[in-house]
Amino acid sequence: MKIACVTYENENYASSIKNEDVVLVQYLQEKGIDIKIEVWTDSDVKWETYDAIIVKSPWDYHYKLDQFNTWLEMLKYQNIRILNPYDRIKWNSDKHYLQHIENAGLKIIPTFWLKKNEKPDLLKYFKLLSTEKIVIKPSISASALNTFVHNQDDIIEAILKIEQLLQEQDFIIQPFMNQIQTIGEWSFIFFNGEFSHSVLKTPKSGDFRVQSSFGGVAHLKSAPNQLIQYAKKYVEIFAKDCLFTRVDGLDIDGQFFLMELELIEPYLFLLHDKNSFERFYKALKQLLNIN
Repeated sequence: MKIACVTYENENYASSIKNEDVVLVQYLQEKGIDIKIEVWTDSDVKWETYDAIIVKSPWDYHYKLDQFNTWLEMLKYQNIRILNPYDRIKWNSDKHYLQHIENAGLKIIPTFWLKKNEKPDLLKYFKLLSTEKIVIKPSISASALNTFVHNQDDIIEAILKIEQLLQEQDFIIQPFMNQIQTIGEWSFIFFNGEFSHSVLKTPKSGDFRVQSSFGGVAHLKSAPNQLIQYAKKYVEIFAKDCLFTRVDGLDIDGQFFLMELELIEPYLFLLHDKNSFERFYKALKQLLNIN
């Protein structure tokens, strides 16, 4: 079985992150897996020669969404196995998926949606969310692109900014959660539905973004079993048949509140836990029925 591990073209886009893909592919090759790294935008790749495609790190997909969707459609049309599955990738590419999760009775950070071309009354959301700060982010994005925190004192600036951005797409509004700065944001990594490892991500002082490109730091950390079981519920309902899933959220008084369910291109923190490579390998074999 021939497999492609898909990444992106611009290596400088996430240069602050160690490239786990190269180490992962080398590990899988040493295990006898016929796998190669390919760039999803490379027009010279003969995708029809592959039996399965691992959509691992197309970290520029949200800049080229139409092209990305066309590429996925092409793979589906050619009956090439996609990991994670096509329908899960499409569903997960727009943060409106959070509505589905909330409707299923699972906890998410309280969220309101702003429609494209809407003229929002941002002041009302401070009261609706019982918060002193609001977080505004695009419905389709990654790596904290066009994500802002505002309080009521700078709301005029926020309105001008968001009205311009709303000409392009929908946005979401959430309360700023102090737990990000005081405790950190949990990431739980699952392979084929089974828990592998967890990390706790913290922003640099004075910031709210936990991504390493903004100075955030992630540490391998054992999570309370209660939180792991909470996180697993999201996987069981919304990430069936997924090779990998990252569940990001906060511990609020012992309960888990989802921030994002990452099924498309999550950094899996494999280099933080050396045993995770073996778990990934076993999950891949199981999903693809490789002996």
